[in-house]
Parts: sequence; C-alpha cells; structure tokens
Amino acid sequence: MTNYLLITIILLLSTVAFGEKWSFGYYADNLTSEKPVRWACKELTNATVNTSPAFPKAEFIVAGGDLSLASSVGDSLLYDVVRANSNGVAYFPVNGNHDVESGCSAVSGVTCVEYMVDSILVKQDSTTVFSDGLNYYVDWKNVRLIVLDQYTAFWGETGWIDSVSSMIAGAGNNKHVFIAFHCPAFARQRHTSIEGRGSWVPDFWNMLISHGNKVKGVLVGHTHWYDILRIKDPDGPCATDTGCYETAERTDIRAHEDDGIWQIDPGHVGIAMNDPRMGIVWIQVDDDSVTFMVKKGLWNWEADDPDWQIANLWTVNDAPDREAPYFTVFSPGLSMIDTVRSLDAVITVNTNENSTVKWSYTNQEYGSMANTFSITGDVLHSTVITCLQGETKTLYIRAADDEPTPNIMDTSAVITFLADTNDYYDPRFVSAGPRGVIHACPAELMAATNENATVKWDLEDRSYAEMENMFTITGGVVHTANVDCQYSTTKTVYLRAKDDSGNESAPEIITFVYDTSISGPQWKNPGYTTTGPGWSAGLARFGNYSSNTPLASGINAAYFVKLFNIPDVSEVTRLQLYQNLHYGSVAYLNGREVLRAEMSEGPVTYDTWAADTAGWLFLNADISEYSDLLINGTNTLAIEVHKKPANNTFFTFAARLAINNSDLFGLESEWSYHDEGCMPPDLVTEAYTSNGFLSDIGVDVSPNPFNPSTTISIKNMGFIMQNPNGKNATPRFDVFDVKGRRVASIASVTAAIKSSLTAVWDASDMPAGIYVLKVHCNGKVMMSKKLILLN
Repeated sequence: MTNYLLITIILLLSTVAFGEKWSFGYYADNLTSEKPVRWACKELTNATVNTSPAFPKAEFIVAGGDLSLASSVGDSLLYDVVRANSNGVAYFPVNGNHDVESGCSAVSGVTCVEYMVDSILVKQDSTTVFSDGLNYYVDWKNVRLIVLDQYTAFWGETGWIDSVSSMIAGAGNNKHVFIAFHCPAFARQRHTSIEGRGSWVPDFWNMLISHGNKVKGVLVGHTHWYDILRIKDPDGPCATDTGCYETAERTDIRAHEDDGIWQIDPGHVGIAMNDPRMGIVWIQVDDDSVTFMVKKGLWNWEADDPDWQIANLWTVNDAPDREAPYFTVFSPGLSMIDTVRSLDAVITVNTNENSTVKWSYTNQEYGSMANTFSITGDVLHSTVITCLQGETKTLYIRAADDEPTPNIMDTSAVITFLADTNDYYDPRFVSAGPRGVIHACPAELMAATNENATVKWDLEDRSYAEMENMFTITGGVVHTANVDCQYSTTKTVYLRAKDDSGNESAPEIITFVYDTSISGPQWKNPGYTTTGPGWSAGLARFGNYSSNTPLASGINAAYFVKLFNIPDVSEVTRLQLYQNLHYGSVAYLNGREVLRAEMSEGPVTYDTWAADTAGWLFLNADISEYSDLLINGTNTLAIEVHKKPANNTFFTFAARLAINNSDLFGLESEWSYHDEGCMPPDLVTEAYTSNGFLSDIGVDVSPNPFNPSTTISIKNMGFIMQNPNGKNATPRFDVFDVKGRRVASIASVTAAIKSSLTAVWDASDMPAGIYVLKVHCNGKVMMSKKLILLN
C-alpha cells in the first residue's frame, strides 16, 4: 500500500491571542532572477505600500515554485538571498517544474528546493518526517499551510487526495487552511488547455469544498500571469472557461462563485512572458476573516525598488459581517483632479463586497444622498454624470452592503474631475509606405493616421506650413498621393500630419527605390529556394567543435533553413525551440522573428556581432505565442548564428523543434546552410513585360474601400494559368500591410484556361488601414493592388 505520509513541521510558538491580526506573504516563479526576489521579500516585510488600517508585516513567506537561483548566485542559493532581505522571517518553498529540471550546485543529486527543505526548514526549530516528495504542512498561529509537491509519483491518486483531506480535517484550532502548489488547477492566460488539465482537479477541488469554509485559498504559480478566481464547481461554467478570471484591469468581469475557494496566481517575480509587472500576495489573518492584498510592481533594473501598487484587495469572512464596505478601485481617481475627455463622464468604483452605492455634490450621510449609481448592487458600480465643457465637478460617494441590517460607510470617498474634450494631442502615423524596392512608377504614397488629419509631403524635412505638396486623398485616417520616381534611384519622402484641432505630427520618413525587377522572398521567408549557389545541406551539429558538418573558417555568421510539415495546425497547443550554439542567434518562423538571443536590438546584418559577454548557449524557449504563424503543410524555420568579436573562431549550431512536447525533428537533423561570408541574397526574377502578364490581366477589387470584406476578381486567366513552360499553374493571393508583413493568404481556386477567378477576403479581425494585395503565380508577383479597409 502506498505511504502518503507528509513532512510535518511543528513550529514551537509562544501562546498567541488569535484575535489579533497578523500576515504572511506569497510569490512565485523567480527562476534565475535574484534581484526581484530581494524586492519582493523587502516589500512583504517592510510594507512600504499599505492600506489604512495597515496590514501587519509578514511573519513568513511562501515561495510558489520555480525558485532555483543556483546558476546565478552559486552555492548561497535562494535562502541566503531571502534571509538577507526579509528581516529573518521564516521561508517555506514549493517545488516547481523548473526546480525539478535543474540541479543544485550546493549538493549533487538533489534539486535546490530539496536542498532548501533539508537544510532550511530544520533551522525553523521544527520537526520533520519525510515522505516520497516535498510535501509538508506548517501550523502557525491560527493557520495551517499545506505545501504539496506536484511531481511525486502519487500526485492525484485517491489515497493522496484522502491524505490531504486528513491534513485539512486535522487542522484543529487552526481555523484557516491554505494550500500551496505550483501548477494551477484552473490555468488562465497561459497553459490554459481544459482538455490538458489533470484528471485529479474535479476530485481534488470537490474534496476542498467538502470542508466548508475551512480552506481559504489555493496559492499557485507557473503561468507567469496574475489572475484570481473563486471556484465552487470544478466542472462549472467559470472553471471550464479560460476567460473567466479577474485582475485589477478586468473590472467588468466577476469570476467568483459564492461559497467557492479562491485560487490566486500572483504572476512572476522574474523576467518571463510579456507581463512587465511583478506580483506578490499579502495575506492578513485574524480570528474571523482573511484579507488578500495583491501588489504589482513594474520591472525596472535601473531602480532600487519597483513602483509597488495595490492591484486588488478583498476579504473572506467566517463571522457575520459587521464591517462597512469600502472602495477598492476608482475611476476617475482619488486625491487629484482627473481629466475626463467626454461631457458624459463615466464614474466607476469597485467595492470589496456586494453593495449599493450613492453619491451627492455635497458631503452627506448615506441616507440623505438622493442619487444612486445607475449600475450597482454587486461589487462593480458605475454611473454617468453630464458636464459642461471645462467644468470641474466633485462627487461624494458612500456605500452600504446587503446585510439584513446594512453596514454603511460613515465617511465619503471624494472624486474630483475636469470635463475637457479639447484635443491637446498631436496626430501620429500608424503606418506609411512604400518602403524598400518598388516596381511601379509613379510611386503611390500610402499612410494611415490615428485620427482624422490632413497630410502633406516633401522631399526635404520642412515644417507642415512650409510643405507644398498635399496628399490627393486626405482629411480622414487614410491618405494617398503619387510621387514621381527614377529607375534605380533612392527617394526619401517626409510626411507630416495636422489634425482638426491644429496639432501637428512629428515627421514620418519613408525611403524607397524604383526597380523594374520583381524581388522574390528573402532567405528566411517561405518560398525561398535553398538549392542555388552558396547553399549546401548537412547534418547538425554544424561548426568547428564536435560537429557533423564543418563550416567555412573566417566567417562572421552562418544561415540555416529547415522545412517541416504540419498536417493540422489546430492540433498544436505548445511550440518549443531548443538551440545549442555559439554565440548569438535570431530565429524566424515563416519569415517572422520569434526569438533573439545575445544579439542587440534593431536590424541584423552579416557584420552584426553577438554580445561580447555571450557564451555557449543552451536555449529552451517556449514560442507557443507564435503558433498562429504556422500553416497547414510546409513551414519554414530559419536561424542565423553570429560570432562575437572577442572570440571569432569558435562556432557551433544545432537546434530541435518540439510540438506538444514531442520532437518534430532532433538536434542531428538535416538543414540547408549558407556559409559564404555574406547574407544570402534575395531571390530576384525579371518582370514580364512582353507576354501580357502585366498588361492584360484584369484585377478588380470591389468594394474598395470596404468593411469588412471585399471580392477579388481576376479576368483573362489564360495568362496566369499557363506558365512559360506551358504547364498549368494556380495563382496565390497574399495580403500585406504597409510595413510589408503578410497578414492573410486567401485560398486559391482552380479555374479553366481563359476563365475568371473570384476570391473573398474577410478582414473582420484586421485594423483599419491600407493593405496591398499581391497575386503570385509560378513563383512570381503577377499583380499588386491597393486595398483600403475602413473603420
């Protein structure tokens, strides 16, 4: 029979009056980032940002997994970082997936979390009994903290769930129980696959619910994104809807079920994903209630501390509610005069509990206030105040909860705002073109602005008033004009915009060159042929160290292309790229950059060096956010690898791609490579000028401008359907934005010789602006057409 004995931590504490308030802290996912760990620990124990009345400083800290710092701070490990910055409070670690993957430089054969449990918990004057895994519980005052290791062999088994239930039931006089483990039961914003969630979730969550209001919260991490939700039914609509969660910004979402249990994911305290804000949770406990405070801080290496802000604040009560509600979010804000850009000012406030909110222009008691918010009764409240231009208004706001005998605020919150609809902001260009090589003259300038404006152009950088050339179509948000050009001559054009309020934009500069040849794809783009001069094929690893395929000596960079097939992109839920190389790289998926390592920002040329501090890179990157670039059929992965100036002789490269955690190709697969001492040239073909391709094909787009869809018709199909070798071919339709990025590929339709072809582009999901339709056939661009998508 499996033994589910947990590590037991019995802390020798002095007698405590449980009626007094105390607190503890929680964070997760610092990975190898040491500095933000200091910030988080200092804030939890120094409390520089607080509420009124204030939360007590944290008495212990729980760290929710992915904690390893061994690679950046050596044998001192995370605990020494925590101990030096947290005023000596206790510290309890949770095992995370990256902790399992990484070893500990202090002791071989164990993870850093295992080392911390073995050596740190003993320092807390505790008694420990070990089991299969890093599972333990801590009794602290009136709280039992249960820490669970998701990477044990028995995770999710019935016996394991029963053992956790016993830990909850055995809490005794500890009125509040908190559960901490790494991967969420209900993932939001990342790792969100409902089908992929563990089968243990419903049974485990129903067990927690069976203990009534004993379990106050489940503390998780892993996603690196902050969100909170309160679940009662683990198979209910909120539990199975990945969009059901709350944050400080999602004030219109209610993701909490009455009598449910809160799951709190604070986000990361290290650099991860796209959220630049670190998250910590502060939990205040007294005899009858638990109050959660979530703080977010902006990541800034240059600052001594992040700018901590309170993101959310809410309370879970056991005893009858005897406290008045309070406001947690205001818009417009408090303590300053906010400017509202509308004469119908929308006032929104959030309360910590269901309440009815009233307001008045003078400070009155709640019962005397004559105005009730138009939307109220829940925790989200809003109303509209009509103002005059330039008018300043002050509102006094109070709330009463929905108890049988309501608890009423005895002081007013005060909001002051100015209604000002004047436009003080300069217009700006959203897009402008053409750029690069063009193949028709005169050049058609195309620009889009963020607001209605009038656009001028000039060949010199002059003020708007000095520019003499007005765009032919202008005054709205889409603008066009024609400019003369000369063959093989580069032209630079300066654009400026002026809005209806007289505000003028900064100059927008576009540069292009007229060329009658038609450029094919670049080396990193789909459709590029790697069988031409300078290209070879070989097995990875490439380079001059333990390699299967050597590279030319004396080169600064090498270029690698790999084609792979995806039968059904809808089945792709995770995409991982692993690289083993010296020294820097940029990776592209179907022509778009998805990963840059040890390379400077900005354009990359053959002579761009890797960072001088770069070493042998072992990169394992989750690029799932770019899975929408994949297409059914053949895809292109292109990677350029660069040396560094301090060591320009050592050179290696190998890579593998995994889909849904299974390798699509391995580290010793075959690649096409270019090591000729230059960037691979673009494919260029001569434009057809004598066989009717450019003169006789009729391309009609109607309607144009359009919203949201338009029909593309091509006549005289014989010129397209027969290539120079006399073989039939099928045209392809691609749509590009003015920055040259392909945004849509419209399915081609087989047609008979000399017949017509019709296709429809539905642009419902695209922003308004100017786009370019390109008709491809036989590897060549046959025709281009401007498209204008309206709001």
